[in-house]
Amino acid sequence: MVDKVNGESPQTIRELTRFDMDEILPLYAAVGWTNYTDRPDMLKNALEHSLLVLGAYDGDRLTGLLRAVGDGFSIVFIQDVLVFPPYQRQGIGTMLFGALMERYPEVYQMELAFG
Repeated sequence: MVDKVNGESPQTIRELTRFDMDEILPLYAAVGWTNYTDRPDMLKNALEHSLLVLGAYDGDRLTGLLRAVGDGFSIVFIQDVLVFPPYQRQGIGTMLFGALMERYPEVYQMELAFG
């Protein structure tokens, strides 16, 4: 999926199946999620065992990430939604949510918790 965000640069949403921690850790650090950046091995394991991980890209640069857990049938729980601060408030999070909902249109429950 490619889309322009508020007339800005095009964003591409893609499923991540391999996790380049050199691009992912700076995103978590930029939003202050130190519980993950202090334990990169835990984060990599969490990503690898998630139901779905989506990345938003501006060219080759990771600008946002959504991580979902669950079974994909009765529940999808949105665990992480992150967008690099310079890219926030441009609709990238909305694009990530939209791609997730397209992937699981029949799921019984979709939940998001704010901490």
